Amino acid sequence: MTDPLATSLTRRGLIRTVAAGAGALTLGFPLAPPRAAPADTGAAWASAVNAWIAIGTDGAITIRVAQSEMGQGVHTALPMLIAEELGAAWSSVRVEMAPVDDFYRNKLTGDYGTHTSSSLRGGYDYLRRVGAEARGLLIAAAAVAWDVPGEECSAADGTVLHRPSGRSLAFGAIAARALAPRGGLSAFRRPAASATAPKARSDWRLLGTPLPRIDGPAKVLGRAVFAADIRLPGMLHAAVRNAPVIGGRVASFDATAALAMPGVAAAVEVPGGVAVVAASWWQAKVALDRVQISWATPASGALDAAAIVSALQATAETDSGASAFRAGDAKAALERAHRVVAQEYAVPFLAHATMEPMSCAAEVTPEGCDLWVGTQGQINLRDTAAAFTGLPRDKVRVHTLYLGGGFGRRYQVDVARQAMAASRAVNRPVLVLWSREEDMGHDIYRPAALARVRAGLDAAGGIVAWRHRVVGPSINAGENPGGWKGGVDSYAVEGAVEMPYRVAHRRVDYAQREFGVPVGVMRGVGYVMNVFATESMIDELALSAQRDPLRFRRDLLGAHPRLVRVLDEAAAMADWTAPMGAGRGRGIALADAYGAVMAAVVEVTMRPRGRISVDRVYAAVECGPVVNPAIAEGQVEGAIVFGLSGALTGEIGFKDGATVESNWDDYRVLRLDATPRVDVKFLASDGPIGGLGEIGVIPMAPALANAIAAASGRRLRTLPLSRHGIEVE
Repeated sequence: MTDPLATSLTRRGLIRTVAAGAGALTLGFPLAPPRAAPADTGAAWASAVNAWIAIGTDGAITIRVAQSEMGQGVHTALPMLIAEELGAAWSSVRVEMAPVDDFYRNKLTGDYGTHTSSSLRGGYDYLRRVGAEARGLLIAAAAVAWDVPGEECSAADGTVLHRPSGRSLAFGAIAARALAPRGGLSAFRRPAASATAPKARSDWRLLGTPLPRIDGPAKVLGRAVFAADIRLPGMLHAAVRNAPVIGGRVASFDATAALAMPGVAAAVEVPGGVAVVAASWWQAKVALDRVQISWATPASGALDAAAIVSALQATAETDSGASAFRAGDAKAALERAHRVVAQEYAVPFLAHATMEPMSCAAEVTPEGCDLWVGTQGQINLRDTAAAFTGLPRDKVRVHTLYLGGGFGRRYQVDVARQAMAASRAVNRPVLVLWSREEDMGHDIYRPAALARVRAGLDAAGGIVAWRHRVVGPSINAGENPGGWKGGVDSYAVEGAVEMPYRVAHRRVDYAQREFGVPVGVMRGVGYVMNVFATESMIDELALSAQRDPLRFRRDLLGAHPRLVRVLDEAAAMADWTAPMGAGRGRGIALADAYGAVMAAVVEVTMRPRGRISVDRVYAAVECGPVVNPAIAEGQVEGAIVFGLSGALTGEIGFKDGATVESNWDDYRVLRLDATPRVDVKFLASDGPIGGLGEIGVIPMAPALANAIAAASGRRLRTLPLSRHGIEVE
């Protein structure tokens, strides 16, 4: 008798490929055919790297993920989308990184990368469809085996069940039959009319539950492999010294003494500095101190905190720059206003300060280039490596490892260039690992910026005009032309252009002011600066009008019930109207970014000599469906601490063209004993899914500054607050 699973099941655009050597049925689901593929066939997908799910004959289910795991839980949350729709048993799910291929580009950003809180937003609908299609395929295969209608079957816990008869067939058994020599299908398709829809939320069994993280055990037990941990046959290690002054380069170097030391294989110039390659990293590090390097340094003026703020203020005084947003006539409305309030708010350069310093292993040969790295931008790295080595893109292989923190830093490719240069010089695989001092001193920094806000008020204290002028370096001007249009950097003005408060006459301008410091994206990007300015200014206006800051905001948000809802919830969590004792205060702030909204209330106690304790943070968040509540809560809690650290102590300063801070002793972050209790509440919503990686960072600086003003009457407008003698305890 012919195996029923050998029967052809037709479905346009849906193809199954067999990985017989791996003992797994691999299902590929190209739900948006490429331009080269005929519209009426799935055959063009046969050679595409398009598989998302592999079902082993033992029932193990491997799900591919195209986003990097850097502690945010994406290697659990994204597989949950597929596993839910597939009907998989969670205990059977395994995860692997998808190949670096254009097919796996994020459906929201168009990039194979992990940034802008886009992982779940880009995968939520698409990956649920992938899982639903796979479920339909397995049900159809089982129905054929039993010769029953597919409508009588369902899938759950890794098994297809025929409800009338009670018969069941495990996913692993379906895979085994499909992989059998006489059962392997040349086509595994069904008619398009039989497409399987994703489940209703009321039918979810995995989504919306706090499932344990897949990467948790490996990290707790020390088995997780980060780039700094990689070990390869014949691999050497490299320590790097980059130019001490920003913009500097190697003029010459003498490595005679270093090369005479045990274990040292080479000393080579790499992009940005000099690398010593040795049998161990410590040997390379010690030998590097023996290398005599002459640096060519650019002529630069004084670059310190005061000089930076002065330069930003001077540019703000001019008419330079371009308009990013206009509604009504802000200039005329300001001239007619009963009263005008003008303030400046400033933020410094910040380092990403990831716990794992920058690292990358590379092996470059005439035949290809392999990179073992924690990266947030796989396709960007692949294309950079191809250009750097002169190899075709298909000869570059990016092996993504766990990231020991990212925050935007690991989208950059500087350390990978150094690793490739070192490998090519010694014809061996080389792991480049920066010291903490190199990492702090040669970051791609969050830009310093200044916002000058002018608000026009009527006689009743209502806002009739608003002008928001941003000055600072541009992230996009040199590297991302799509984000630089008409003299406006989209990153620099985000959060100012989208200000939610109702003001009839409003204008946002941007003026570029460079300092020669390399800048890049960092968690929250321009929202951090502009929401700090907006939410601080709104608070100041409310207090000057003798209005409650919460009520003042609510009155300006008539068109945004979603924002009013989170404000009200955060206020209720904090018991907003309850009196506080002397020296204590509450501050509130609001953020709307990356598809999510959050209101935060911070409570502080002011102590003698400028000391402060941040006592508690209440956060109300609305982000659409919550895929994994435990991961979501951890994301927001971590972002809150990240935002408080930046507001209180975060700063990279400069002296004579070099950074001042170099390690955790002088680049301080919030320690455990000073971390407040954090309460997070997610509001139920049927709206679109929002991202949580950054929303928690954004309102923390203004909520904290507003709390300090409420407790002490002292308004602080320049970050970090430690500049003003504020010390956290």
